Amino acid sequence: MTFNHLIWISGGSTWLQRFTLQPFGQFGAAEGFVFISGLLAGASTAVRHYLRLKHARKPIAAP
Repeated sequence: MTFNHLIWISGGSTWLQRFTLQPFGQFGAAEGFVFISGLLAGASTAVRHYLRLKHARKPIAAP
């Protein structure tokens, strides 16, 4: 997806676009972008949630 956009902006075409320019099965570049965005958002939320739980479970030091 990124490769196709970079080549399109520069006005060129390459042999690699023969394999990457057309949609893969039922999915095109827009759907791939939405999938990757959702995956990244979910991963960052999961890491933030994990770190919050890890911080909450620290044992309290004895006085």
